[in-house]
Amino acid sequence: MGLTTGIIMCLIATYLLSADRFQKNYKDIYTLEFNQGRSGHIETSMSAPAPLAPVLKDELPALKYVARSTYPGQSIVRYGDKVLYQTSIYTDTDFFKIMSFPALQGNALNSLNENSVVITKSAAMRLFGTDRPLNKTIVIDNIHPFKVGAVVQDVPENSSINFDLILPFKVFERDNNWVNRWNNYEVITWMLLPENTNLSFLNAQLNQVLLKHSDEKNVSTFAYPLSRLILYDNFVDGKPSGGKINTVILLGVLAIFVLLIACINFINLSTAMADRRAREVGLRKVLGASRKLLIGQFMGEAMFVSIISLIVSILITLLALPWFEAFLGAPLYKEFGGMTFWIALILLGLFTGVLAGIYPALYLSHFQPSKVLTRLFSSGRKGAGFRQALVTFQFVISIFFIIAVIVVFKNIKYLSNRPMGYNISNLVDITVDGSLPEHFNLFKEKLKNIPDISDITAESDNLLGIGTVSNRLNWPGKTQDKDVVFHESRVQYNWTRTIGLQMEEGRDFDPAFGTDTSACLVNEAAVRAMELKQPVLGTKIGNHTIIGVTHDFVYNNPVRATAPLIVYLNTDKLNHVLVRLNNTRNTTATLNQIEKAEKSINPFYPFSFSFLEDTHQQFFNGHHKIEHLVDIFGTIATLLSCLGLFGLACFVAERRANEISIRKVLGAGSGTIWFSLSREFLRPVFVGFILASPLALLSLSKLLSSTSDYHLGLSWEIFALAGFLTTFMALITVTYHAVKAASINPAQILRTE
Repeated sequence: MGLTTGIIMCLIATYLLSADRFQKNYKDIYTLEFNQGRSGHIETSMSAPAPLAPVLKDELPALKYVARSTYPGQSIVRYGDKVLYQTSIYTDTDFFKIMSFPALQGNALNSLNENSVVITKSAAMRLFGTDRPLNKTIVIDNIHPFKVGAVVQDVPENSSINFDLILPFKVFERDNNWVNRWNNYEVITWMLLPENTNLSFLNAQLNQVLLKHSDEKNVSTFAYPLSRLILYDNFVDGKPSGGKINTVILLGVLAIFVLLIACINFINLSTAMADRRAREVGLRKVLGASRKLLIGQFMGEAMFVSIISLIVSILITLLALPWFEAFLGAPLYKEFGGMTFWIALILLGLFTGVLAGIYPALYLSHFQPSKVLTRLFSSGRKGAGFRQALVTFQFVISIFFIIAVIVVFKNIKYLSNRPMGYNISNLVDITVDGSLPEHFNLFKEKLKNIPDISDITAESDNLLGIGTVSNRLNWPGKTQDKDVVFHESRVQYNWTRTIGLQMEEGRDFDPAFGTDTSACLVNEAAVRAMELKQPVLGTKIGNHTIIGVTHDFVYNNPVRATAPLIVYLNTDKLNHVLVRLNNTRNTTATLNQIEKAEKSINPFYPFSFSFLEDTHQQFFNGHHKIEHLVDIFGTIATLLSCLGLFGLACFVAERRANEISIRKVLGAGSGTIWFSLSREFLRPVFVGFILASPLALLSLSKLLSSTSDYHLGLSWEIFALAGFLTTFMALITVTYHAVKAASINPAQILRTE
């Protein structure tokens, strides 16, 4: 089990570490990151101003290639009667000179002109089936017709860039006149650098160009390698601070600890049975075997066991792999063909053999023939004490895992049940495109005729993902050092009623008040951040007047504290319609009626909707995966510890058979004997609990505070439960042999003495 755990962890770690390595120019591809001072700290983002890339090409000729791309977004793709949402990006023509996405049909390098696009193999299959896709015309967003210029291989799952279609950046520029403003940080800039580029010198040049053309004086930029983009994606005050590499490290630590527990079992049983092999060692030494030769023999035995275990573990892994692939959503089986994995696997087998065999080899080979052959040898208290220490270490790890499992489970449940601040049940988010945003009032009237709909509104963002931010607003009492980052959203009338959001004071937007077009709502977090004094209502923020303060509610990241929010009225084009359903008994029929109403206005667009409650729970999928992994390997660690304890209990009960028989002859009862044996093996459990508890308290407290603003504290009940569970499992483990030893017939044991 220890090696199986190690193999699975190697597969997962290898998959994570192989991110973006399919790129031919993997080591020389860089993106631009930007540091900007906000609210007393530095925020880092990959979003760049679009005009920067062409300027870099002109002013820094040392750069081999520079290209822009948008962030992936959903585009409506129509071919004949087929209408699909596909993930798309817009890029410059040099994109394929930087990136390696092999073309299966056509020439990708020459296909990013204003009339053609590049699509992936899967997208081609979805749109055209088995027909040849080249030169076929598709319509994007029901506006732009394009011919398919090339088909490329599907993007690997562990890529920094994901897309189904690549569209010309020129079209994006033409459709969005704001793109070429230097103060709009909305695109990604990719660069292919010459080998051995001096990054310090390059970063200085990049900042000179940025300062020369941009009015943003509190922004700096630096080149960041593609090789670190996924694994080291977290920044603190402008400097890399871990990221997904922490997951790799965590998996490695879990695997090493589980493997250590398995190796300790081998060490303990090997040394506990030293008396049985002592005469063999003595005879070999008498016949001329050196200690070096004996060490080689015992290490060879350990290596043989390790190799056999490795082969069995590979077979078990192959059986378990489909479940892990489905669970993690990662093609782990592909890693079996990678050289990196097999090197890691060989090293894992060697490491396990050496770790498990080195101490028993040194211990067994030191026996003196004069003692072991004259029956004067005993492994003594020293060996027993060392084994007790190893068992204690096993239970330190196991108890730590059990505490971690309980903490993770309770906190994920706590976060999942966190009060949202509004009524998220039966709230449907409908993504609208085409002409539907312009005809919202007509759509609203059609929806009012559906019996199971109670309220309707519209919003610029998904309620769970409000992305627009601003930090240039002024308000009464603002000082120069006070810089608050606000999230911003735009909504239609009836917003708070539809989502079930309570007002702290003031009112929602109302058609009866014509001045509401220059009004705004703020949440309590915004009031605290601006340090506004009463009366808050009537306060000017920028050009808008506060007419209402809402209770804080959960949006964006549900594990973080609620950020300051400003909500504006917008009766024009909004891309999300929010519908409140009365009940869920006729959900399918109601959704069919909503789709029919939408199609009557927007016949060429697919009907796309989601229940916000389901979307909210999807956020915790990654957390649940971590929870299950900790559960699995924590259980394995505990079972391995108990298995080792079971083996030792069997050996000790057998070794103490004479002592137990004499005790019974002298009147000791079965309960006394059971208690004596159980106490010996429960001692390392209690010591392990005392050592593991403060370690768990310190490390898990730090982990919780760094990953979530909303979490449970580590109460004494968690530690008590972990201690009880461990003691209970250990007690069951040793009770079998304790009861068996207590029930022996002294006459059978002592008749040969």
